[in-house]
Amino acid sequence: MWTKIKAFFAAIWKFILSLFTDKDFDGDATKLFGLALIVIGVAGWFKGLDPTFIIGFGAVLVATGKFSAQG
Repeated sequence: MWTKIKAFFAAIWKFILSLFTDKDFDGDATKLFGLALIVIGVAGWFKGLDPTFIIGFGAVLVATGKFSAQG
């Protein structure tokens, strides 16, 4: 069971690192702002707020910055 948990967190860590290790990393503001919104949303959740919109919007920004053509 612990190996599955370790593999899960390793996959999450690999995804987070891949946000910043593109072949042409240019400090993409969309990814950085989206990640900041996700962090703020999770912090708000721990404070008892309902940050569903903030986390969702941040995830959309990260995905848009990650998978858009970097030309």
